[in-house]
Amino acid sequence: MNDNLSHIEKLIDIYTDQVIIIIDKLNNNNYEYKLLASLYNISQFKDDDCKFTLTTELLEKYSLLMYQIEPNNVVNHIANV
Repeated sequence: MNDNLSHIEKLIDIYTDQVIIIIDKLNNNNYEYKLLASLYNISQFKDDDCKFTLTTELLEKYSLLMYQIEPNNVVNHIANV
């Protein structure tokens, strides 16, 4: 994994309990979706050292935002889960 993702993983590990607060403060569906998409990718392809996992609440929010912003990706995403 490249260094940028490694740093992001470390920050997420430190601030796991703050992720929902950060997302809510973005107050912009596009930004929220992009952040959740990145967090989803990290949680799927994380190193063993990374403790972060998306909560059910965050996964639901990600799915709803995907449906609004990129509806063509929803079926493919669900098929790959």
